[in-house]
Amino acid sequence: MRWSIYKDTNRNFGEWQENHVAWFYDEDAPSATSERNRVRFFHDGHFTVHFVDRDTFLTVVDGKWAPNTKERIEKLVRDVGYWGDFIEGFTMRGGRIEVAIGS
Repeated sequence: MRWSIYKDTNRNFGEWQENHVAWFYDEDAPSATSERNRVRFFHDGHFTVHFVDRDTFLTVVDGKWAPNTKERIEKLVRDVGYWGDFIEGFTMRGGRIEVAIGS
């Protein structure tokens, strides 16, 4: 499993740095008129995150995903039999936080 959320993708690929700030894209925000207004940040705590028909619990500490986040998501993805290897982001849909996995 690879973290595929980066701070600045305008540089050469070899210079990209992982971004572990805990944010999600809010598809449920009816009043957000622009894409930027749909970005929300998690507060510190524990959150249920979904993938397909399974859940895992992830922790945010000091505004960032906890160090075990990647491993917990990897277990979630493998438990449903999915082959994707890239954690690409988090989205709220229907009041649920979902992790996007790319292949």
